[in-house]
Amino acid sequence: MKSKYSFAGAGWLLCIWLVWYQGVMGVFGLATAMGLSLTSTWSYYLVTGVLEILLIAPVVGYALVKKAPAASLMGARPRGGQIALGAAIGVCLVPATMFVSIFWQAILQALGGGQLEMNLPAAGNLGELLLGMAVMGGTAAIVEEPLFRGIVLRGAGARLPKWPALILTSVLFGLCHFQHQSLPTLILVGLALGLVTWRTGSLWPSIALHGTYNMTAVLLEFVSQKASALVGSELTDAGAVSLPQMLLGGLSWLAIGVPFAAAIAGLYYWLCRITPKRAVWKAQPWETKPGAWGWVPWVLAGLIALGGVTMTALQDFGFFNWLMELANRIGAR
Repeated sequence: MKSKYSFAGAGWLLCIWLVWYQGVMGVFGLATAMGLSLTSTWSYYLVTGVLEILLIAPVVGYALVKKAPAASLMGARPRGGQIALGAAIGVCLVPATMFVSIFWQAILQALGGGQLEMNLPAAGNLGELLLGMAVMGGTAAIVEEPLFRGIVLRGAGARLPKWPALILTSVLFGLCHFQHQSLPTLILVGLALGLVTWRTGSLWPSIALHGTYNMTAVLLEFVSQKASALVGSELTDAGAVSLPQMLLGGLSWLAIGVPFAAAIAGLYYWLCRITPKRAVWKAQPWETKPGAWGWVPWVLAGLIALGGVTMTALQDFGFFNWLMELANRIGAR
């Protein structure tokens, strides 16, 4: 019996998805250059939702080619409480990992990089907030989980033991967001999503976790914007927070994050208790004779994603501006 979720197949799908992602973003960038304007919150989130939906096309194509039914892709039917526990873990994960994001920002700022910006439009009312939570939480989870946990993690699990498969796919999940400023946090989130999926044998708890995590992040950004407006200052301004203030804020969030991390451990233990031990997320049968060529698409995907993250990091640190200044100086001689 040949598995529909092979190690090499999952790697090639990830490569195709990365190329497709760059193509979709390229078309969007071209449309923006030609005059497409996203000045309103509604237009921003609606266009973002459309782009997210387009990104699931390679996953649908893979499932059709492999003749993998949706039920197989989504895994086992969730048991009572699994989705709720996944959602609760997602809510707790935001404050539990906030200190990691702040300390990482402090390191980048010390090295000369800029501060992280959510790049989300300010929600002026409850309707815009709910739309943002639905798009960033709903569509992102529905699009990304079938790819990264539904196929990529299962393909990795066809050849690798549990923890190597989880770590590999979590790092790729972080890199594929092309956000160097959020990379450590994204890897941790990917690890949490992978753990929940692997243990339950179902995508639904991880979709709930992913969705509530994104929704909580959007909600906190909304509260931060409102608090900034209330006190008459822009807290998210890149020059408003010094390095010592960031470190102090990181220590504060570390104190806040400890009880939330304990809550996540308790929720995960509860999730394990209500899940049968036979529910494990990996392809069957196990690939006993892998062959070195199976690693080629995984290495290629990693290089593509790492290249994208490197480009954004170089731009953040002003490398391209430095190159332009150098070229101008050479041309002026």
